[in-house]
Amino acid sequence: MSKQADYSNVLSEIKEFYQENAIEAVCPTLKSPLRFKPLNVRQLKSFMALQVNFEGDELGVTQGLNVVKELCNVLKENCLDTDIDTLNTLTVLDRDVLILQLRAHTNPIAEVQQGEGGVVEVNLPDVIAQIKKSIQAPVPSTATKTLEYNNSKMILNLEAPTLYKDNLINDYFASNVKSIVKTKADFEKHSGDIFTQVYFIELFKYISSIEFDKGGNRTKVDFGSKKVFAQNIELLESLPTQIITEITAFVTDLKAYRDTLLCYVDNNGKTVPLDIDANIFIGI
Repeated sequence: MSKQADYSNVLSEIKEFYQENAIEAVCPTLKSPLRFKPLNVRQLKSFMALQVNFEGDELGVTQGLNVVKELCNVLKENCLDTDIDTLNTLTVLDRDVLILQLRAHTNPIAEVQQGEGGVVEVNLPDVIAQIKKSIQAPVPSTATKTLEYNNSKMILNLEAPTLYKDNLINDYFASNVKSIVKTKADFEKHSGDIFTQVYFIELFKYISSIEFDKGGNRTKVDFGSKKVFAQNIELLESLPTQIITEITAFVTDLKAYRDTLLCYVDNNGKTVPLDIDANIFIGI
């Protein structure tokens, strides 16, 4: 005979279910698995809503950033390893790899749109097997580049941004855009500046610091401080173009590594990168 539900007990049972059905997801940065709760219904609804809003957004300025923020929120909320500071430890590379594994636990098949070629059914366990096979290779997540001039040095320290830094800079960018873009006419007026800023903001994320060494005396500029974002962006624009070349090369190497982990074979037999965004949750 059933009895009236005690919702505190029900929630406790749900928590126990998640503990017993935790997902062991491999993580490129840590080289070891992390335990996550499976996705819940609220999270899936959120991604569906974000996708609908994205498709209906004529301006298309910040909806993509909202998706990224929600992906990070899922990892923070669902991680069962409480000794891990999720946002400050995991990088943008880890985000894509971990989300893919949570998605695969819900449904092992993902329907991926292939341009005019229709839909490809991607077997996500195959992708995860490739991740586990390749994950032990060194991750190109840090680099140091040095430019010398007049017995002095400009030292560029690069690293894959943490989820916290990525969100912080995205929020800064979104706030600036919203201050000038209210209508479609505003967007058309400022579109060139916005897309240029997107390019440089993305490069900005990968700078950890820049050190100026003059005769052994070093001055360090920290690119992770929110207080001086505006000054550091202005500084970035003042740097020699060789700096931009070095950052771009680093980002390209990291993306190439990412694409060796997250890829599938399309209908033409070609291996292509697998995008991790709200679309990955279509068809669940």
